[in-house]
Amino acid sequence: MRRTSMVVATLVLIAVPAAAQPVQPGAGTPPPAGEAGAQPAAEPELELPPPPPSPTPPPPPVGQELAAEPALDTASQGAAEGFALQATLATGLASISTLFSSGMLVGYRSDRLLIGARVGLDVLSISPDSSETETITLFSVSPTLEYYLWKSRDGRVALDLLGSIGLGWAGISSENRAVMPPSSSDSSALFLPLAVGIGMDCFIHRNFAFGLEGGYQGAVLLSSQTNGRSGELSLSLHGLYGAFRMTAVVGD
Repeated sequence: MRRTSMVVATLVLIAVPAAAQPVQPGAGTPPPAGEAGAQPAAEPELELPPPPPSPTPPPPPVGQELAAEPALDTASQGAAEGFALQATLATGLASISTLFSSGMLVGYRSDRLLIGARVGLDVLSISPDSSETETITLFSVSPTLEYYLWKSRDGRVALDLLGSIGLGWAGISSENRAVMPPSSSDSSALFLPLAVGIGMDCFIHRNFAFGLEGGYQGAVLLSSQTNGRSGELSLSLHGLYGAFRMTAVVGD
């Protein structure tokens, strides 16, 4: 009986120290609320959806070709073709004082040619010496051809070679102050006018252009009369000239 009591007492002493040991916070046991060192739980980040892909144009059907751009028509877009009028205002011949020199060409203009008839009116003054003066009035009609040697890409600037030959009439009034009293005479003549030169036109509009021309012109005497007597006139008109011209074209 006494041995049984000692065994029970020994078991009680062993169990009491084991129950009195404090519990250590460790694995599997969360720390109490409000205790220092506790960290709040992080909120999850929101992920934005990726932008939608840009639409891709559908491929062209098999065998379909892109339409080609229309070719630039440079032949006649800068200047019209059709009925043409060309007015010319010229400067004087070499060694001759020109009082008035003008012409009007009536014809047709194509892509490379201008062909027509030029009507000319010139009033000239010649002074062989200080005591003699001749005033000459020239009227002529001359078939004229202008051939365009070069044209710009847009067709608005053109360089041409020109030539003309025709028939004209001249009226000549002479005054001689070397004798007393001064004497005067009137003469008339038929002549062959001719001219060759080069010109340039700049079309500020399809139907209108300004231009310049220059070259050589002269007159070949065919017949003459002085105070009713024939064959007594000597006429020599030739030299370099320059002219300003304006061209109008009626057409497309």
